[in-house]
Amino acid sequence: MRRALAASAFIAPALAHELTSFGESGGQANFARLVAFTLAFLLVLLLTAFLGYRRTKSRGGGEVVWAIFPTVVVAVVGAMILMAALNFQPVGGARLKVEITGQRYWWAVRYPEREIVTAGELWVPVGERVELRATSRDVFYSLSIPGLGVKIDAVPGQTTRAWFTAKKAGIYGGRETEYVGPSTDKMRLRVFAIPQGDYQRLVTAIQNYAGPQPEGSAQRGEALFLARCAGCHTVRGTPARGATGPDLSLFRIRTTFGSGVWPNREDFLATWIANAPGMKPGVHMPAFPDLSPEDIQGLIAYLKTLGPTGVDLSRYGRLP
Repeated sequence: MRRALAASAFIAPALAHELTSFGESGGQANFARLVAFTLAFLLVLLLTAFLGYRRTKSRGGGEVVWAIFPTVVVAVVGAMILMAALNFQPVGGARLKVEITGQRYWWAVRYPEREIVTAGELWVPVGERVELRATSRDVFYSLSIPGLGVKIDAVPGQTTRAWFTAKKAGIYGGRETEYVGPSTDKMRLRVFAIPQGDYQRLVTAIQNYAGPQPEGSAQRGEALFLARCAGCHTVRGTPARGATGPDLSLFRIRTTFGSGVWPNREDFLATWIANAPGMKPGVHMPAFPDLSPEDIQGLIAYLKTLGPTGVDLSRYGRLP
């Protein structure tokens, strides 16, 4: 009997390793293995606790409490393990891939298979599995999107991955949770979950958009933008090819700016253009105290021409 117990002490860890090792047979098989081991582990622990309880109870006295306590603890821990197993989501299997790059203090967003580039907002279809790929241009960042169960790190020189599926339409707020400077709390990412039909129309509108066609005061704003802003920002269909700041090609359809912090409204934009560091300490964008109110209004008018027309993402929810 003792030999059998001794042998099981060596065999059990090997079996546990085999049951919990993720093989190449796919996510469903790995999930089944994880649940099977979790249930077996829970049953063995509960049985051990129950036998200990019976033995202690037969002796009488206060020792019964010491048998009941571990039984409750084991039951609670086992239930938590089982819940984690049931919430397990296998990797892979995503049709849509999105790349995000963290930098001080904003998120660049790129859809590599659809040649779509924006910032601060991520647009995904409802019910479709998405693969999120994260990296960083400067320091270590950590993005949390609680509503989608996403927690992903962005590390310079590396690419980390997370998978999620938005089950209902709406806006899911994401925040940078690693302290990286004075504007850590102003480095956000808003995920818009859009119904399938609307999402396809959005993608088609973006892909058919060739570039801005400014008129009136927006033409003055275009001249100012190309002279003062093109070194840091990119705008599709124009000579602006800067890579330091966000790509503004789709600025008109964004509901926010400043990495998902402020609503895309003229009053906020005017303050931002004049003194971005005053709104967001540590940001790379400089202040422009020499711009007149007419200059700023011209730049705002130009920004409002960047992106396809007929797109309204604000109807999927307000700023959370």
